[in-house]
Amino acid sequence: KSVEDAARTLGANTWTVFRRVVFPLTKGGFLAGWAIVFVDSVKELPATMLLRPLGFDTLAVRVWVEASESLWEAAAVPALLIVLCCLIPLAIVVKKMGVQRDVELT
Repeated sequence: KSVEDAARTLGANTWTVFRRVVFPLTKGGFLAGWAIVFVDSVKELPATMLLRPLGFDTLAVRVWVEASESLWEAAAVPALLIVLCCLIPLAIVVKKMGVQRDVELT
């Protein structure tokens, strides 16, 4: 709140305060929230089963169908694709948030 007030006392209007102060401070939270929702929606099975068009399978449905038939080899490929699809947004969020490993060579 004090950073916003400081920007206003320096003459910034509401849009400028949002664009130059508030949004950069909340960008990491927005990215993390987007990643959580994306990952949860990719692996969501009950909603997909209820809302999908007839004859259309998503990766989660394909994994469930193959695993329920005990066809583990056939279920492995779509399950791996789900994992890979979830790693991409995770890598984007980690890069955008500036999370780095601190490695000391001693």
